[in-house]
Amino acid sequence: MSEFCLTTERLILRDMRLSDEDDFVSLSQRSDYQTYYDEQDCRAENYRYLTQLFVQQIGEKPRMSYQLATIDKHSKRFIGIACIRMEAHARAAIGFGLNPDWQGKGLMYESMQALMSHAETQWGVQQFYAYTLKQNSAAMKLCQRLGLNVCTDYLNVRYFKGQEWHEVMLERA
Repeated sequence: MSEFCLTTERLILRDMRLSDEDDFVSLSQRSDYQTYYDEQDCRAENYRYLTQLFVQQIGEKPRMSYQLATIDKHSKRFIGIACIRMEAHARAAIGFGLNPDWQGKGLMYESMQALMSHAETQWGVQQFYAYTLKQNSAAMKLCQRLGLNVCTDYLNVRYFKGQEWHEVMLERA
């Protein structure tokens, strides 16, 4: 089985590997990465489990989920994750996470734009959606830059870190 890989001007998006586990767990344990995650979701063992799951999903037939390591081409460093999960009716959910040290450079836009474009041309995806917290302004801006618009405001109210968080759904048809 060959590894799924997309390249952009500055990035390599490839299947997660077991060897990515330490980098993924390390990223997840940064307090500046955990800002919009429930304390229970931030446990290192959750990210170890996710690494195993992402690697296992590579072998699914048909393959519906792509959780891709985002690698800086120049340094070859693991800097984040770009995800897409195909669903029925040419629809797909997207998600992403980026090391805060690499934010503000347009890298996640570059990676998600490439992944979404590939999904449209190669897999026939016609509609994309994402969930995020309304308070996560960086994720909201990125989704909007990718052409997604809020379609369901206050979908869910979550309570963690001593405050209410409002989940929203964004969609591009």
